[in-house]
Amino acid sequence: MIMIISRRTKEIGILMAMGATRRSILKIFMLESLILAPPSALLGSILAFLAARLIMSYDIQLPSEIYMVSRMTITMKPEFFIYAIVFALAVNFVAGMYPAWKASRMDPVEAIGSI
Repeated sequence: MIMIISRRTKEIGILMAMGATRRSILKIFMLESLILAPPSALLGSILAFLAARLIMSYDIQLPSEIYMVSRMTITMKPEFFIYAIVFALAVNFVAGMYPAWKASRMDPVEAIGSI
């Protein structure tokens, strides 16, 4: 989100010069962050599932004198993936707040004149 906003400073300045309020700029970038989050969380869950299946396909023996189990196992429950998706969405929302706030605080004249 920081990169998106730094690349769009001129567009943000033009929007603000045309009468967009700071609140509307904040909403635009928070909405964009929320639109990008679900596909990313779903892709991350799919990759985690595939990685877990790949790890489970190998018979990895562990020294029983150190560990309580003799081989590496992975427990995959649907609620683990739901927790991961909810956590990813929450982190994405929180991480999108600062860049959106920063974009809403830009001075239109400086934003249009930059780059």
